[in-house]
Amino acid sequence: MNIQGAKMSNGMDLVFAYMEEDLENNSVFLKKCVAIHITQSSDGKPNMGFLPLSFFSKGAKDGMDVTISKSHVLFFYEVNEDIARGFGEFASGLSIPKKPGIIL
Repeated sequence: MNIQGAKMSNGMDLVFAYMEEDLENNSVFLKKCVAIHITQSSDGKPNMGFLPLSFFSKGAKDGMDVTISKSHVLFFYEVNEDIARGFGEFASGLSIPKKPGIIL
């Protein structure tokens, strides 16, 4: 899965599994799209999570398939390994190890 991100004009960061451009309509189709949500734990450390774009949508549990206007996107970017791993866990429900290795 090629996890990507988009910085939106309202400041929100979106993470998604696949993007397809529609040049004719100046839009992009994003598959399994969720928003990054930053919170603070009880000990004051930052936490990150993923939120559905709409809690009432059919795909809210594991990301939505959406088409958005490119005029709302500031830029697209490749997400770092932590975000990609977290998104993979969120979307699949499986725990993904940080680094492959041999357990002794």
